[in-house]
Amino acid sequence: MALQHIDGTNHTSHRVKQLILLEAIQKELPETIFVMEEGREIINQGQVRITKPKIGSGILYLFSDIIILASKGKKVNTPILQTQVRI
Repeated sequence: MALQHIDGTNHTSHRVKQLILLEAIQKELPETIFVMEEGREIINQGQVRITKPKIGSGILYLFSDIIILASKGKKVNTPILQTQVRI
């Protein structure tokens, strides 16, 4: 019984962390891109170098169901590519 309670707490804690991360990412992207979908989780994100259409830095976001490549901007990051991940 105690183990079930701990498992439930770990799941809740994981989901809260995911929501905080998704909210932070949402603030970095334009309002037209909505990342806070039910069941979506951020797996990883990292800095990348974009060479086309112009050279600059970018961020690659890997979610459980989509991938977003965005060029870094001063206030928001501009999506260059968004695609569904089929598992």
